[in-house]
Amino acid sequence: MTNLLPLIPRSDFHIHTDLSPDADRDCTLANLAKVAAGLGLREIGLTDHVEGNPKPAADQRWQCTDLAALTRRCQQIRDQPWPLRLLSGWEVDYYDGGGYSFVPDQHLPLLDYVLLAHHAVGAVISESPARIAQYLLRITHAMAVDPYAHIIAHPFYFPPPPERHGLILACLSDHDLSDVFAAMRETGKAAEITPYQFSADLRSVEQMRRVYSLARQAGVKFALDSDAHRLWNMGEGLRCLHVLAELGFTGADFVDFAGLQQLART
Repeated sequence: MTNLLPLIPRSDFHIHTDLSPDADRDCTLANLAKVAAGLGLREIGLTDHVEGNPKPAADQRWQCTDLAALTRRCQQIRDQPWPLRLLSGWEVDYYDGGGYSFVPDQHLPLLDYVLLAHHAVGAVISESPARIAQYLLRITHAMAVDPYAHIIAHPFYFPPPPERHGLILACLSDHDLSDVFAAMRETGKAAEITPYQFSADLRSVEQMRRVYSLARQAGVKFALDSDAHRLWNMGEGLRCLHVLAELGFTGADFVDFAGLQQLART
């Protein structure tokens, strides 16, 4: 049996608090810190959706509209003692053609890191798998070379219906994917792994295995995250460990916050 213990990261950089509209109200800082400490995590990053800049109408449902509350939350994280390390990170949306859901000059000083995501797929959701694949390739490459991101959230993830996911990814060649991950490596970005990218909801696990194998071969480092919106979701990134062990991953493939900072300096 493969010994998974050497793989286990003690960081989770993608956790939503009660300020995210799609998170439970009991996801307070105190509750999140208590649960994370009980799970043996050493540091967690709070990454609420942020709206601090004009955005496409298709992206409306993802945003937290109370920027003042998010700003106060960042200060609260820094000012109070916690049973483990709490980090301030927002889930910032990258918009097709450039632009973000935050204002870098104004908001970067509040944050320990930026988790960069893309959710506004309404313009292509009815397109063919091949067209969607090229869209994802272009957007993910743009995020890979972005100057502000530290982690690229759930790369090449596409929303439901999940049975299309394998068809979309199959349209991307190994060369296409390797080029994107080489850009992430060269610009010091970590690629996120989340449990639903290997879920049993008719998503193509084999295609995701291919994606992350190519990312590892390209020398990318990874953040193993839960994308928790409920207290009981925290630590669910560990559900991926068996498949990652089969792909040859070791603890050296994952980063903690010090590792993220090191990547950003490369």
